[in-house]
Amino acid sequence: MFNFYSELLLRLQKQFVSEHESDFKSIEDLLEAFMTQYNRGDFNNTIEMKLRDLYEAAEEADTNEKSRKLYNEILALCPDEVDAKRELIALELHPSFQIYQLKQLVESLKKPKKIDWNIIETRPYMRCLIDMGMIYLEYNMYNDAIACFTPVFHGDKQDHSGFLVYMMVACCGAANWDRGRKVYQRYLACCDDIQNAFNQAPDIMLPMHAVYSIGFAVVKAR
Repeated sequence: MFNFYSELLLRLQKQFVSEHESDFKSIEDLLEAFMTQYNRGDFNNTIEMKLRDLYEAAEEADTNEKSRKLYNEILALCPDEVDAKRELIALELHPSFQIYQLKQLVESLKKPKKIDWNIIETRPYMRCLIDMGMIYLEYNMYNDAIACFTPVFHGDKQDHSGFLVYMMVACCGAANWDRGRKVYQRYLACCDDIQNAFNQAPDIMLPMHAVYSIGFAVVKAR
């Protein structure tokens, strides 16, 4: 599940800025006005806040059937809401159906000119690619997983989200050591807290460190 609260708030903020930019002397004043109105509840009836509530309810639902109903409510309210489509696909029982539907979803989207987490509109596209990569990885289809992860990796030089860890694993499974080492180095360069990363997922990070740092140094020395 993506961070529906912060992302929908960013969408709302972007819309507010585009509509009121000329009304304020500085961006600081503009953002302060936005937060004042937000805290006052002025935006509670907007599409973004309704979507927030529905996403939250779907995430907390105690059955898949209830979640499915809520995601369909989101699509009834906003038919182009890609993340609701993603979540519905994730509820499919068989991975082959998930892959097929994700491919169709990606093909239906306009490929972004630039892939970057900082561009809100590109995030659903990126998440679709990562979803496919994760399914391929689960079934040891390493090269297919790498193919899904690679556009995101190349498109966003500052990204250090969890998918980089799984891309390392895919590169290891495919014996693509050079690419895996580049992913590992990117992760180390971007990660704010390396020790915390190792502490949270030692079963993944310690082997990756051994393969891409220690192991590569040994091979290079030979």
